[in-house]
Amino acid sequence: MEYNEDGPILKPLLIIRKTSSQEGIPKEFSLLPNGKLFYEHSLQTLHEALPRAEVIYVSIHSESQKVALTTKNLHRQSDHHDHNHDHDHDHGPQKFPTVEFILYEEQQDTSGPITALQAAHMKHPESKFLVTSCDFPSLGPAALQQLILEYEEPVTCFVNGRGDIEPLIGIWGPGASGKLDVKRNLEDLVRDLGGKIVKPLRDEWVRGLESEEESV
Repeated sequence: MEYNEDGPILKPLLIIRKTSSQEGIPKEFSLLPNGKLFYEHSLQTLHEALPRAEVIYVSIHSESQKVALTTKNLHRQSDHHDHNHDHDHDHGPQKFPTVEFILYEEQQDTSGPITALQAAHMKHPESKFLVTSCDFPSLGPAALQQLILEYEEPVTCFVNGRGDIEPLIGIWGPGASGKLDVKRNLEDLVRDLGGKIVKPLRDEWVRGLESEEESV
């Protein structure tokens, strides 16, 4: 599903949104109930959905954000290694993909996800991207694997319980990414292109962080 004779046919992409915050804390640094940072959780989800991908692309809006993400993640990895050092002999090393940052510029408050997708498309114009963001705490690899199984050109996205398209949980092919425009709403573009809309097998997969906390 992930590979053909030329290599991977899907590239994992995590979009970090500039305006994404929870109680003043960037969502990517929010702690989830399992103790992981949202950023860590999102990377792990993409890795498990595409375990043979050697690179996970992360779209960011500033160099300072890159420094913050790299520093925070290195500290967390160091703490995790120290905590589990005594058990290293029981498990072989797990190779995690390289994280490669892609810088994008927001032209207006709502353009972030669009320009993030555009930046990824410009870097790899022939590629399909499996996309997610730090907005859905219950989104796991099973959800992304459902999208992979149901993918149809040019774009396939989940739809939430309110009937709203979630363009940042989807697979964007070059036929859709090449038509991105900051003047066009992502949801409208998916509809205009005849994109496939998929109902997730579990509704909680597409609940945002705020909805999850309200239900507790």
